[in-house]
Amino acid sequence: MAVYLSFTHGIRTMSTETTVQSLLWVLTSLMALRAARKRNFEVHRQWVMRSYAVTLIFVVNRVILALPFAPTTDVGAERLTWTLVVGAMFVPQVIIDWRQLFAQRKPLI
Repeated sequence: MAVYLSFTHGIRTMSTETTVQSLLWVLTSLMALRAARKRNFEVHRQWVMRSYAVTLIFVVNRVILALPFAPTTDVGAERLTWTLVVGAMFVPQVIIDWRQLFAQRKPLI
């Protein structure tokens, strides 16, 4: 529905971003569902975190655009949204890999 609305009623420059965001949300949600059905709950948890981050793009975008220093042009809003999409893919992965990234290594001796 979001893709249809973005092409028929939305800002033209946002159509591609909305399509990507919608497809990411569907993909991450389906991967979470697939992992849960296979009873692989650790992988399910990771995909749910990614799905939740993609879901929050919409909310965070609206909050930022309501602030006084927010972008005022369509191009600025598009750049903000693309930045949030990249962040929604990056931040959950850092959280998932946090222990591995910052684990203390044992001495070899």
